[in-house]
Amino acid sequence: MNKANEMFQELLFLIRTLRGDGGCPWDKRQTVDTLKSYLQQEFQELMDALNKKASEEIQEEIGDLLFLLLFIAEVARDQGDFSIEDVLDTVKEKMIRRHPHIFGDLKTDDVFQIRKNWKKIKAREKLLHSRQSLMERIPRHLNPLLQAYWAIRKASEIGPDRNSPIKVVDQLAQEMEKLRGVVAQGNQRKARCQLGVLFLVLINLSLFFEVNPEKLIQESLNQFIQHFENTLQKT
Repeated sequence: MNKANEMFQELLFLIRTLRGDGGCPWDKRQTVDTLKSYLQQEFQELMDALNKKASEEIQEEIGDLLFLLLFIAEVARDQGDFSIEDVLDTVKEKMIRRHPHIFGDLKTDDVFQIRKNWKKIKAREKLLHSRQSLMERIPRHLNPLLQAYWAIRKASEIGPDRNSPIKVVDQLAQEMEKLRGVVAQGNQRKARCQLGVLFLVLINLSLFFEVNPEKLIQESLNQFIQHFENTLQKT
């Protein structure tokens, strides 16, 4: 570990020497934009070496790519954007956040659950990084029902697990009991709010069955009308 750290610092010193006073004119002239083509080239050469499974070539190409990445970080540092220390600190914190089963309270060794949780955390990071609230991102061209469906689906992707459909049904029963209470009190304002909560819980439940609530309502409405007309014909 100490040897690797020493060699890493020596490589950084080498790059700073190349770009410093008395350094290489070509290296000092480089920018992030001019280095992009070299980055693409080095990445492709590493991929070719990996495909050939040539150990010596892989080692060499990893070195070339690592050097170029450090070089880009040093260019950014000279521009006052960020340093390699910032890069390392950011990726370390990110990997810790994305491994709660190792560094946090999540207890699982199921690979599927780990990948699912990784995607959820990544989506949450993306939302926070964009600095856009869920309200700001709602597609305004959708009707309120589909807006609610979209928002609850997005929230499920970045928020805590929705547990299971049974637990959502239990929540539905709890919210129904609350509605019964406010209706019995004759409180129309609270009843209206509670009815809205029930709609949202039902939409949440529809996510577990991967069914569009608008389509489901249309199907149920057609069945209701058909049943109503059949009843009229019998009377």
